[in-house]
Amino acid sequence: YIFEGIDTTWNRLPGGAAVAGILKEAAATFEPEQPEKTIPLLLKARPLVAAIRDPWATLKLTELDEAIALCSGLWLDASADRHTAVPAGELQVNFEAINRSRFPLVLKSVKLEGMAGAPAEDFAPLTLTYNQPERRTLKTTIPPAQPYSQPYWLRKPNNGLVFAIDYRQMVGLAEAPAVLRARIRIQAGPEEIEFIRPVMRRFVDRVEGETTRPLVVAPPVAVSFSEPVLMFTEAKAKTVEVLLRGNVSGASGDLRLDAPPGWRVQPGAAAFRIAALDDETALSFTVVPPAGAGSGELRAVARLNGREISNGMRVIAHEGIPPQTIFP
Repeated sequence: YIFEGIDTTWNRLPGGAAVAGILKEAAATFEPEQPEKTIPLLLKARPLVAAIRDPWATLKLTELDEAIALCSGLWLDASADRHTAVPAGELQVNFEAINRSRFPLVLKSVKLEGMAGAPAEDFAPLTLTYNQPERRTLKTTIPPAQPYSQPYWLRKPNNGLVFAIDYRQMVGLAEAPAVLRARIRIQAGPEEIEFIRPVMRRFVDRVEGETTRPLVVAPPVAVSFSEPVLMFTEAKAKTVEVLLRGNVSGASGDLRLDAPPGWRVQPGAAAFRIAALDDETALSFTVVPPAGAGSGELRAVARLNGREISNGMRVIAHEGIPPQTIFP
């Protein structure tokens, strides 16, 4: 056997034997119809696990805390009022906590984290009454310098062979951590436990029912070409169409095309205004390449509120996986 002679139990860690005995008793006495009866044993094991200085014990402490939440039927949710936020824009996060067991739980604080200046709220100890929701609302402003939240392996250009990743600790993760997270402190018996829940958009779809979408930080407008490749057979003018999609209502500014030296672009800039969220508009430019040019790259740049944007926006949505938003 692969693991023959290797101790894979709690006994391999200092102080783990006591933990093993308590968890064995918890498993043996567990009643599926009354899971909250197991919580006192899990709380008894918790300080013993927390005292073990080992990465494996740290992982098991998180799993133990989630087991306590499951046994108490504890529902913790942080839902944003939209699934797309923009730098310098406002966001409202609605928090909800429900204790679906008779085991006493006390809500102590909620803190948003993941962005500079995210708010927090401390409570006077607030007992979670059986099956009665407690709701709070926190409002925050997205930092103006907050980067767009596409998958971590697409944040920097690749070299054609491998992805360039700044944060090596993310390598191997299926997706990047949530843009914004809620850290909730709950008092359960003698133990104070922190739970982390991702902030996401929760809404009801007429076909799919209750649906969630990850929160993303996107540019105020997304810029893309209607045709990514344009072929010139001679140095004559062609029309280039640029599409703009609004991620906020009332986005307005001007759009220009940056071209290589010798290329002519008319007009130099064009004004735009997008009245409503998710609306699109198209602007056209006339482009003339120099005689004998082999190839060149055009770059569409939108300017609004002092910010220059040249990113497009694409949502990859397939049934069974969370939508992924990328900004090419």
